[in-house]
Amino acid sequence: MRQRITVKDLARAAGVSIGTVDRALNGRPGINVETRQRVLSAAETLGYRRNKLAQSLGRKSQIKIGCVFPSRYSFYPDIEAGINHAAATLADHNVRVVSRRTENLGDEREGMFIDELVEAENVSALALCPSHSTRLNQKIDELAARGVPIVTIATDAPASRRLTCVSTDSFNNGQIAGDLMCGFLREGGRTVVLTGSLDVTDHERKVSGFSSVINGCPHGIEIAHVYETHDVAAECADAVTHALQTYPELRGIYVSTSTGASACQALKDQGRAGEVYLIGTDLFQQNIPFVQNGTIQALIFQNPFEQGRKAIEILYSHLSSDTRFGPTNFVIPSIITKHSVQHFRCYC
Repeated sequence: MRQRITVKDLARAAGVSIGTVDRALNGRPGINVETRQRVLSAAETLGYRRNKLAQSLGRKSQIKIGCVFPSRYSFYPDIEAGINHAAATLADHNVRVVSRRTENLGDEREGMFIDELVEAENVSALALCPSHSTRLNQKIDELAARGVPIVTIATDAPASRRLTCVSTDSFNNGQIAGDLMCGFLREGGRTVVLTGSLDVTDHERKVSGFSSVINGCPHGIEIAHVYETHDVAAECADAVTHALQTYPELRGIYVSTSTGASACQALKDQGRAGEVYLIGTDLFQQNIPFVQNGTIQALIFQNPFEQGRKAIEILYSHLSSDTRFGPTNFVIPSIITKHSVQHFRCYC
């Protein structure tokens, strides 16, 4: 086992005092930019990792884990339920979770909430649902250099220095949906895809996975269009209506995000429910009736509760024992049909 690098080692390597190291790592005033960067570079080179758990216990204060996630979409209350479950389980270990909710993916307050949790709440770690695949990279990297581990949930910033990502394998989710669609459309036909935003890693990878299977399907299936609906119910309904009018012979729809119920309602309004094969994503109270009546032929269930729970437990394990994790920690998805829906639980 390698010896843990200490603050003294870091101060010696950077040629500064221990107080200067503390100011550099914690973003405190009283240090110039060049010296701060020299300390951070030395920390990265030596592989220095602050044991923030020990620091918290030494102060006899709570260990805080900050979370930032959207509130608008049906998917995220299940993630929050998993986060809260983990927090309750770890309460005896003096762990507290502090959450901030953005309105939606792309909310400009996302970065502000991260800063607030780190600087004002003094959290030891963060769990994030990044709204863009690269936009938070610099902030994540800076926090990682300061010893604040970050786990991404459901969506990812794969080029950043986050500790790991807890999610399903988004590309594989799309492949599974593609396999199902190939099985449904044995005589070929046109399909469309409804996703949130191709700037979101999870959404782009699902579309890519689905396309990889459909493009290789021997039945002559074509993806006529990929609609970005920004996870807005009205935009999803408009996309389905547009697809049905533009491609009257449409036979399949893959909805890769949480707006499946809106797609179903649009199919019903157009008199096409049950005629067009629809594969949705995740289970919510509003889409259960559409699974039961056959409007939705199958759902890819990503178990968001488990994703939220697992992210907090990973952060605690890392803080308490410096446990290392690979770049991804996948949750295995399930396929839900009308004959299995009763075996699954949702929180919204």
